[in-house]
Amino acid sequence: MEKWKHEPRTVRLVAVFDEKRDRYLLARTGWMNGEDVYSLLIHVEIEDGKVIVYQDNTEEEIYEQLLEGGVADQELVQAWLSHQEH
Repeated sequence: MEKWKHEPRTVRLVAVFDEKRDRYLLARTGWMNGEDVYSLLIHVEIEDGKVIVYQDNTEEEIYEQLLEGGVADQELVQAWLSHQEH
C-alpha cells in the first residue's frame, strides 16, 4: 500500500451537505506535526420539522446561533441531552 504524501501542517475544514436527506456536517481533518487529525465539529439533521443537533464542538454554539437566526426553541433538539434524559 502506498503512503499518502502530505504537508506537515495541512488541517482543513470539510463541510458535508446532504440536502436530499437534510444532513449537515462540519469536520476538521488533515495532519498536524505528523499526527492524523480528525474531529467532527458539527452534525445537524432536520427531521419531522425539528432541527436536531447531534454534535456541537464549536466555541460559538450552533444551537445558540440557530436561535439567533430565527429558529424557534421548540423546533430545536439537542440530541445528547435527549439521550441523557432516557
